[in-house]
Amino acid sequence: MKILIVLSVILLLQGCIVPKKNKGKLSIKDDLVSTNSLPTPNPTPTIPGNQNGTITEIEAFRIHVYEPILRNPVTAQCLTCHDSAIPPYIANGSLATAYSFVNANNLINLSNPAMSGLVMKINNGHSISSVWSGSTNAGLMNLAIMKMVGAINGQQSMPININPVVNPTPTPPVPTPTPVPTPTPIPTPTPIPTPTPIPTPVVTGNALHFMNTVYNEVLRNPATGKCLNCHKMGGALGQFSPYFAGDDPTTAYQIANTFGLINLTNPALSRLATKVGEGHASWTGNPAADAAVMAASITDLATLINGAAPTPTPTPAPADALTVFTNTIYNPLLRNTGTARCLNCHRAGGSPQIAPFFASDNVQDAYNTAIALGLFNLTNPAASRYVTKVGEGHYTWTGSAANDSNTFLVAVQSMAAQLTPPPGPTPTPPGPGGNGIIPNMANTSALTIAQASGTGGLGRVTQDIVAFYDFKTGSGTTIVDKSGVSPALDLTMSGNIDWAGGQGIICDGGKAQANTTLSKKLHDQIVPTGKFTVEAWIIPENNAQEGPARIISYSDGTQRRNFTYGQATEYYNFRNRNGNTGNNGSAPSYEPQVKVINATPAIQHVVMTYDGQQRQIYLNGILLDDGAPDNVAGDLTSWNDGYNFLLCNETSDNRIWKGTMMLAAVYKDALTNTEVITNYNAGYAEKKILSFDISAFTNPGAKLDVTLEMIDGETYSLYAPTFTGLAGTTNIKNLRIVVNGQMSIAGQGFSTVNKTGLGNGTEISSAGSVIAATDPMTDTFALAIEQIGNAMNVHTPVTYGYESANIQNANPEISNKSGLKTFDQIFASLSNITGVPQTNNVVSDAYNDVMDGLPSNDSIDTFSGAHQINYIKLSYEFCDQMVSNTGLRNAFFGSLNIGLAPASLFNTTTKAQVADAIVMKAIGSSINNQPTQTEVETEVNGLIDELVTDGQSNTNILKGVCVLGTSTMGIVLK
Repeated sequence: MKILIVLSVILLLQGCIVPKKNKGKLSIKDDLVSTNSLPTPNPTPTIPGNQNGTITEIEAFRIHVYEPILRNPVTAQCLTCHDSAIPPYIANGSLATAYSFVNANNLINLSNPAMSGLVMKINNGHSISSVWSGSTNAGLMNLAIMKMVGAINGQQSMPININPVVNPTPTPPVPTPTPVPTPTPIPTPTPIPTPTPIPTPVVTGNALHFMNTVYNEVLRNPATGKCLNCHKMGGALGQFSPYFAGDDPTTAYQIANTFGLINLTNPALSRLATKVGEGHASWTGNPAADAAVMAASITDLATLINGAAPTPTPTPAPADALTVFTNTIYNPLLRNTGTARCLNCHRAGGSPQIAPFFASDNVQDAYNTAIALGLFNLTNPAASRYVTKVGEGHYTWTGSAANDSNTFLVAVQSMAAQLTPPPGPTPTPPGPGGNGIIPNMANTSALTIAQASGTGGLGRVTQDIVAFYDFKTGSGTTIVDKSGVSPALDLTMSGNIDWAGGQGIICDGGKAQANTTLSKKLHDQIVPTGKFTVEAWIIPENNAQEGPARIISYSDGTQRRNFTYGQATEYYNFRNRNGNTGNNGSAPSYEPQVKVINATPAIQHVVMTYDGQQRQIYLNGILLDDGAPDNVAGDLTSWNDGYNFLLCNETSDNRIWKGTMMLAAVYKDALTNTEVITNYNAGYAEKKILSFDISAFTNPGAKLDVTLEMIDGETYSLYAPTFTGLAGTTNIKNLRIVVNGQMSIAGQGFSTVNKTGLGNGTEISSAGSVIAATDPMTDTFALAIEQIGNAMNVHTPVTYGYESANIQNANPEISNKSGLKTFDQIFASLSNITGVPQTNNVVSDAYNDVMDGLPSNDSIDTFSGAHQINYIKLSYEFCDQMVSNTGLRNAFFGSLNIGLAPASLFNTTTKAQVADAIVMKAIGSSINNQPTQTEVETEVNGLIDELVTDGQSNTNILKGVCVLGTSTMGIVLK
């Protein structure tokens, strides 16, 4: 998250993330699209001729390519990024600089314009504008370069029309003019010699070394690093910054360097390696081994770059505590089947498998667990949990709890005698917010996701369903219709479309289509009822897609359809054919333009219904009603039974929708509001039920069932803990989730449960726990319960300063449905922090533009990367207004001499002053586990230094620091 914020600050200041200030909807419909009908806003000037009628290459470049296209904000928009933010700087404000980058990267081929890098890049879809990319506009770029060549050769030049047109007025026919005599042809000038084409290298230099080692060997290798699943645009499991595994290896290399992910001096300390070593996305289940593979690939890279293998400075070894632990406790007791026998349960694969794993097969993991949970106390060995637990009679091996407890005591005393001072950090006291499992608690056996039972989409409406796709096949080119209604409406994938990890398809230019014979099922099932519903769970790639872009369609090209469920920039568009809407279903189409933007790059449940009288669209269970109901009634007898049903495109392949689809369904009835909400609540992913056996503490057969869902590729949501068993006076109090033998300090929503008199099916908490995932294939879950039935244990909670004011008097259960500030609360918080009033026109307009991309409710499991990006944009507008106002700026940062040069102003003293302001105004200083003052100063100083080096002004630097401080999750979270 910190990396995302810092990168976004820099891109904001460089203009690559453009805050929206003037909202205007561009609507380009199927039959009203023209890419070269209006004159360009920058008319081509008269070519200044030399004596031979030619001009210089750079002047021809300026007239035909640089000004009308590269620097034109209406068209290719290259200047948005390629001015000074992202190399190559082909749209730089300096013509000479821009042309030097064009030449250095061989982006213009004067002998064969069609092979120019600029042409091919646009043809491959490279653009931030969906209306200026693809083959049509690649042709316009080709034409521009051809005109540039012609100008160099002295040929007459004509302006190029390149601007998209919105709903042009048809031009009335003009009478055919009387033919005029054909003029005498002008002699063709002698062509200049054709230059020898220079091959365009794809990747060069150190980026090429990176591609051949780290990038190909691990990051982009689906069998190993799996980084491409997330750390690239359009990742199979979602897209998470930084994109160091993106499709372009040169950019990926730049990002890896920007974020310090590679250490060429000591590869083992590279963040790419240490992150995997922490268990993040381990592909073999052995994080240490996978980290070694990552480090080896970075070693290969270092060798290629430096010409020799790196020779890192040896890291001093810690005190020999691990060896002493191994010889005194681990081998003689924990792993000895003749003594304590802890390995029977307290390790992965134990029988039963019970957390914590302090007897892990890996001695380092066992030692780390013991340290984290305070299982041995070298200052007071008798207080060690090893000693006291066995003394309570837990798994004595001789039959005498006292004797066996003393054996552990002697072992801990021996370890303490050999280690002075004691190793490791002081164990955190048990309690809410503690680092480890509460020792005085009953622990259930650990379960994996594979051991959980699935609900199979529990609660979904199935009556009147005609076609259903859950996209779980994961391989091949056939998407199976699982509705159970014959004939199965199976789809065939073609073009740029692929399976998403776990569930879903990624649409990136291809389509999934059924033949007309199978598609006829929709006609035969729906026409007699005169009603239908189209439903999907989707993540649009952006809110600039137009056409409308076809998400789901039953049609035959751009002008004929039975229905289309589409996206028109930031709105959803519904077309259906009846006797009153025409063959295209668009006279009119239905596109409710409510106050908030609808289509946004986040997980959304979108449902479109037609009940014979009107069309309606629901977003996340809410009817999009803009006060202008759709009253185009009519039956469906005009439907054509020879059309194709398809996803992500049109049959003509020219109405591409880009995004991810996790579920799709078609019904032969219009779902009611209640039914839409039912499907929304059911979700798209299969929920899992973890059934924890608690019969040892209560009644035979008693269980605690906890519902688990994956929020994204890295987070679990666990909620609705429900008691199953005989009714009685069973008490349950204070339970916590244990993942992989460890208990995190956060996400413990069940830690204040206090239920008595439980009956079968009683939900014991309305709260939820949000827990980070390590690897869904191997992660284990257990419950640690402080009090259950007759198992009574003592537990002293730990409180922190901020709790007394903010939490203790409130409901202590923090629900997974209650964790985020909503957009109005975020707006108010930013106003309070910066002093900029909410009535300020700039921030008010920005708020209205982005509030669809802020949390609309307080559910933690709705948070997405789109929320964070829009939150940063809103934060930028507040900071911009605050810094631009001398009074507000001084109130926030204190008095600063803005007139000084940046390098002079931002000395050590000023940096400390600015960092103090960020802590006091934006971050605070009384919350446990927050960044320290030193850590904040380090981040602030680093950003200031980078912005000073980048040539930013004093005010821009202060805006960047303000955004860094006000974009923290501490402000977004309640």
